[in-house]
Amino acid sequence: MKPLTDKVAIIGYDMTKFGDLYDLGIADIANIALTGALEKAKVERDDIDALYIGNAGAGQFLGQEHLGALIGTECGLDCKALRIEASGASGAVAMRVAAHGILTGYMDRVAIIGVEKMTSFSAMKDTQYALATSLDSIWETSMGATLPANFALLAKTHMREYGTTL
Repeated sequence: MKPLTDKVAIIGYDMTKFGDLYDLGIADIANIALTGALEKAKVERDDIDALYIGNAGAGQFLGQEHLGALIGTECGLDCKALRIEASGASGAVAMRVAAHGILTGYMDRVAIIGVEKMTSFSAMKDTQYALATSLDSIWETSMGATLPANFALLAKTHMREYGTTL
């Protein structure tokens, strides 16, 4: 399938500071980044055709699902809004979906926000459990796997197969 256009560009971006932003909700954090990106791009909120939220953990960490509509409303957007969950690749997959929408001619301007708020959990074991829900619950977490452990196994496999060194 040939795309209708071959032009996709990032015209504005921004990022909040990293840290324990206890005084801000997830929609507040998203809005700070969106506002900065729109200002840099010189784009108005009314010009946005769709909003894609890359987020893996709001259900576990905040008890909050349906982030597309929540963040879209809180950010003052009146467009299609969707949360995309793909574990650690959620933001990248959101960018891919947005690019697809532009390449097919379905959209012109899309806002993409990657946002997580993990500071609501107090115990490390709770955080590791929540993160582990992106693994296979039958074959991985039931055997004690965690994301850091899986990443280490992948790194060791890559080192063995390709001779990668530290």
